[in-house]
Amino acid sequence: MKKILFLIAVLLAGNLMVAQAQTEKGKWLLNGSSRLSFDSGKEKYKSGSTTSDSYKFTRLTFEPQVGYFVIDKLPVGLLIELSRESWKDPEDDDKSVYSSFIVGPFVRYYITDLDGLWPYAQAAVGIGSYKERWIPGEGDSQDDKSSLFGYRLGVGATYFVNDRVGFDVYLGYGNDTEKYTYEDEVSRDTDYKYIYGFVQFNLGIVVSLGQ
Repeated sequence: MKKILFLIAVLLAGNLMVAQAQTEKGKWLLNGSSRLSFDSGKEKYKSGSTTSDSYKFTRLTFEPQVGYFVIDKLPVGLLIELSRESWKDPEDDDKSVYSSFIVGPFVRYYITDLDGLWPYAQAAVGIGSYKERWIPGEGDSQDDKSSLFGYRLGVGATYFVNDRVGFDVYLGYGNDTEKYTYEDEVSRDTDYKYIYGFVQFNLGIVVSLGQ
């Protein structure tokens, strides 16, 4: 019995050492090289002091991350988010295609090890661009571009299946602000702002590299 208990203790200690090594200082974190997320939410339209609801939307997002553990359990790094969204008028053949690009820093904190499962909290902020292409049923298409600012706040968990690879799940809130300037017929510039708030659910793969 003592030998069995000793063996169990050794195995548990070894598992803990491996799990801790995955999140220790000096490691590199590669997250989401094949990450896809599906968002749903509501868009708001703002011009001056007036804010009104626009339409509900869905979009597909590709979101790779590269981070470095500056201290144990705390990676900081770069997040890139590519999104594509499309909408079609049910009453005619008009179609709108939206694409966005955001890049910026992120920080993640792994809270504790639960037998290989690491819950965490994460925050990110970034800037980028937004492009809308309107494709009418008849006639030429039209492109509009604008600047973009966004932030993300959420929680998640990574389950490490070995000392390098883990499966990642994330649930959070995102907010994007799109700004552009429109010049009307009398050559006066008008600033417009669109504000997007949405819930984000991500599934991905985490790779921990380093000695």
